[in-house]
Amino acid sequence: MTYIFVEIRFEEYSSKEKTKDVQNGTRRALLGIRSPKIPDKVNERLGWRAITPLFFALIKEPKVYYVGGKKFFRNLAPGAIVCYSYTWYEDKIEQTIKTLIEILSEVKEGCKWLKWEKFKIYIAKEI
Repeated sequence: MTYIFVEIRFEEYSSKEKTKDVQNGTRRALLGIRSPKIPDKVNERLGWRAITPLFFALIKEPKVYYVGGKKFFRNLAPGAIVCYSYTWYEDKIEQTIKTLIEILSEVKEGCKWLKWEKFKIYIAKEI
């Protein structure tokens, strides 16, 4: 079994903005729940069902901020990760990754409200 992980890092966003939109919009897009449906776009462009979403998680990291000279910590979500099950032939994985990168780049540029700064892709195989 082969898995594809996508790590998304968000640009800075404040609690005054609609932070849930950044997080929920990212979740919905990466899992294919709402437009832009990334798994559907990848599979459609390839012409076969190559990836199936398995799970999504926010990456939480403590952020230091100061109020009146006092130091506080708050867990913010600077990013997210999604895991896809790769369900096609092994010799097509490079083509699938290339298409996934194209789709993620299009979403990053076309959906600025998601506030994606960068993304990385990892592959894991069962031994």
